Amino acid sequence: MTEGIGDTLFASMYAAYDGLSAEMKSKLDGLTAFHSSEKLAQRAAEFDGTDARPIESFPDAAEHPVIREHPETGRSALYVNPYFTTHFNGMSREQSQPLIEELTALATADSNVFRHSWRDGDVVMWDNRCVMHFAEYDYADSQPRLMNRTTVS
Repeated sequence: MTEGIGDTLFASMYAAYDGLSAEMKSKLDGLTAFHSSEKLAQRAAEFDGTDARPIESFPDAAEHPVIREHPETGRSALYVNPYFTTHFNGMSREQSQPLIEELTALATADSNVFRHSWRDGDVVMWDNRCVMHFAEYDYADSQPRLMNRTTVS
């Protein structure tokens, strides 16, 4: 891998929650949202540079609290993602979209994001229960990008 290509951005969902107004925290308290990989797979299928086979079926959407308490730290974290959160319980997808966008904008504010520029040999660890991450497609198709992922349970 060449240095500085394929950056990954990490957003602290603790900080996103902490940055919510008292009014917004109250609005989100007890609210759940539905999450599905369907939207992300559709986005990937529309991408010209892929040779991946299209995904033809998806499991049912999973319902999660919008504000989650981390089981080990006890801290509250926002649990909304523009690629997986489809809608909020009791709201249509269209009604949910402005709130998903508002929460995403807060979570991905520059002050809340760490950008890692990968170099050969890098190892990065993060906790998916309190971090949202995004792989930046900021390199040419001719540049190789090989990553190995290990998940600890």
